[in-house]
Amino acid sequence: MTIRYFKATDGVITVFRASATRVYASAWFTTEGNRPIGDIGFSGKPLPLGKYPAVEITKAEYEALQAAKLERVKAAGENPKWATSPQSSWVRNAALTEAAHSFSAS
Repeated sequence: MTIRYFKATDGVITVFRASATRVYASAWFTTEGNRPIGDIGFSGKPLPLGKYPAVEITKAEYEALQAAKLERVKAAGENPKWATSPQSSWVRNAALTEAAHSFSAS
């Protein structure tokens, strides 16, 4: 089974998800300051159901986003073993490494 990777951004926060069974067309999340609050959701239905368009990304970009997420979790003093659910799959765009940031412009 092929795993596909998706992301969506509001320009400040990027949320992302992997799926072996679904193709996502949109995502929704709300932010407060520079972090999401509440649930992060992805939908197979296009806008306007989701607030932001979801785009398919490469495994390499997904892994770069995962690495940035782990850095965010560690910087917050949290244990990555317990704080890395799909609902916490987000990063601040400003914190992305140069390689991951160049992907987000595509």
